[in-house]
Amino acid sequence: MENTPKILPTSDMLLKKIMCSKDSTHILRAFVRDILGKEFKTLTPRETYHIDSYKKAFDADPELMRTEVDILAETEDGSHVTIEMQVQPHDYFIERAIFYLGEAYRSSLGNQEIEDFIKSNNFSALRPTYGINIVAFHLFDKDGPATRRFGVVDLDTNEIMRSSQGEDLIVICFFSLVNKNIDHNSAAYHWQQFFRTGEVADDAPDYLKDAQKKTDFYSLEDASSTFCSH
Repeated sequence: MENTPKILPTSDMLLKKIMCSKDSTHILRAFVRDILGKEFKTLTPRETYHIDSYKKAFDADPELMRTEVDILAETEDGSHVTIEMQVQPHDYFIERAIFYLGEAYRSSLGNQEIEDFIKSNNFSALRPTYGINIVAFHLFDKDGPATRRFGVVDLDTNEIMRSSQGEDLIVICFFSLVNKNIDHNSAAYHWQQFFRTGEVADDAPDYLKDAQKKTDFYSLEDASSTFCSH
């Protein structure tokens, strides 16, 4: 086992294990805060990670598993956060990312369990949606910032369009694992190095060290024989 190559956190299954296990909510919240720049009181994956159920779904329809967003989570107010990992360049990836974000945004339409839902207006259930796309290739200018965040803005004044609750309506973020334009003192840099190498530095935050422990306890032989990165 010592000579078995480490499965990197860019593996779709390992990403789910790190972020969506029942004891991983602090890791998920920290990642979203560090990359997206938003702090949520709670962030709950729509489906928690469990190896047996994941394998069953993959075996039943591997093509479907490759086309679904990696992680979909909900905040305390019903807002959505999507996380997608893409290792290889993908044609129309920006369009794909927008599609996933749109699907997540519309998913709560008419949901009467949403707080402040108005029975006469199904649109009152819609909540802000945030997407994080982790990419291991240059999607934008390779000399630009490693983290790019886009919202809905007025093209003349750059005023941000906000929801009825005053929140950003739609935010989509792209986090490059290969772009070197990143503050080496930031938590985002530690995340970048973790995804690239599977290791964390001694001065990395504790939640990242917890994430590394999950990769170390992962069954490498089992994973490498069944799953691979996108």
